[in-house]
Amino acid sequence: MVERGQLDRSGAPLRGGKLSDFEREVSRTYDTLLEDKFFSNRYVLIDRNGMVRWTFAETTTGTRRENAVLLSELEKLESSKK
Repeated sequence: MVERGQLDRSGAPLRGGKLSDFEREVSRTYDTLLEDKFFSNRYVLIDRNGMVRWTFAETTTGTRRENAVLLSELEKLESSKK
């Protein structure tokens, strides 16, 4: 599912989309799914050319990256294109 209409920290519309692995197909394909918990605690940022630009794996299943961290990584990717 691609979510549109999301805003960045400045209130401007986000360009591009966010992908959700609701059925956990991608997590299974890349062997990151924790089957017993039915989720993956990994983040992967892929640019428009399909290149992996940032990854992060949580050390525990109860933690997650804050939205500010994820937005910061997205902004770095956008800045590197200029």
